[in-house]
Amino acid sequence: MLVPHVASPVPVETPLQPQRIEELLQQILENQRHIKEQQARQAARLEHIEKAQSLTITKEAYTVEEAAERVGKKPFTVRQWCNNGQFQAKKVPGSGRTGEWRVAPEEVARYHREGLKPREHFDNHGRVSRRVA
Repeated sequence: MLVPHVASPVPVETPLQPQRIEELLQQILENQRHIKEQQARQAARLEHIEKAQSLTITKEAYTVEEAAERVGKKPFTVRQWCNNGQFQAKKVPGSGRTGEWRVAPEEVARYHREGLKPREHFDNHGRVSRRVA
């Protein structure tokens, strides 16, 4: 015997009301804002970790910029200390009129232990300093 085919009821979606659409859009925007805030926090944390990690790496010699970051001063200040013989450093060929300064990790450690040296009679160039205090 044949069973007559009865169409199963197909759920009919009712159209969303404008108010419901607005609510859903607000939820989406709130979720996006929350995700962006999380990404910003994670990026800041990652940058902090990378900076801390870079400061723990010991190199054969630091540039003025690297040494300045490790002693908490501006590169200009560290460069002046090198010029005045207050920070032990060596010149190497490079940019600038006469080259670039290189600072040994031991000098950075000495600075943290003892502080800045007084101006020497001889600067890092081996010349007699005119600005002896």
